[in-house]
Amino acid sequence: MAKVMSLEDAISKFVQDGSTVLIGGTYMTDEPVAAAHEIIRQGKKDLTLVLGEAACMVGDLLIGAGCVKKIVSSLLGFMRLKPIAPRYRRAIERCDLEVWEAEQNHVHAALRAAAQGVPFMPTLSGVGCDYHKVNPDIKVLQDPFGDRTVNIVKAIEPDVTIVHTATSDDWGNAQHGGSLHYDILSCRAAKKVIVMTEQVVSYDHIRKNPDKTHVIGYNVAAVVEMPFGAYPSEGQACYRYDLDHYREYLRMAETDAGFEEYLDKYVRGKAHNDFLQLAAGTNKLLELQTGVH
Repeated sequence: MAKVMSLEDAISKFVQDGSTVLIGGTYMTDEPVAAAHEIIRQGKKDLTLVLGEAACMVGDLLIGAGCVKKIVSSLLGFMRLKPIAPRYRRAIERCDLEVWEAEQNHVHAALRAAAQGVPFMPTLSGVGCDYHKVNPDIKVLQDPFGDRTVNIVKAIEPDVTIVHTATSDDWGNAQHGGSLHYDILSCRAAKKVIVMTEQVVSYDHIRKNPDKTHVIGYNVAAVVEMPFGAYPSEGQACYRYDLDHYREYLRMAETDAGFEEYLDKYVRGKAHNDFLQLAAGTNKLLELQTGVH
């Protein structure tokens, strides 16, 4: 059975209160922003948010909107624009957010363990540091084959991973438009995957370039066709990121009142097309597509 459905239905069916949700993409690139908006509109709560890399806009939005109880990530920031995301920082200052203290390689080790179906994964990352003292999912183990110590990290199996891709067929075999980030690992580690894609294409189209098919449909639960679904981040091979909107968000998100104003203006009660027109408009969207291949 084909898996194409609306974003509203996909989030309603596969993102439950209290679930562990992994967000794909990375800094200002292939972030499934439209999915974050829908999670906020549906009022999902008590999520454990896992960032395979650092989906800055999505992570900060969900934390600021009160959807997230715990975050699994080594950092959350907007690169040179703002190294520490504003709502993330505020939630930590107020002790409103549980933080899984770790290096990024610990996150990846936890996901690799889940992808391979093992309870934990050894790693040399953080050896000699005190992560094991503040994170119960990281332990120090004596190497049984040598005289050194290693860290072992408990597996993290997301209930659902949400990724943005350039194309997908209606079974969830999807292709990125550029860098893969950690989306392959993020999808393989999860129980279910929601693929949000710029364009649903035929199975034959996907088969023409099988080497580019890195999201495999076996555990994809939903395929959502959502043009500009990653905006204001970059949709690789489709459009560039909108630096102006990122700056507007960061300015408004500095205060509680400003963040609420942002949600009211762009998210609550707004369909994705409404958001695109309010935030950019047709001419700006066309400009962001110019010269992108």
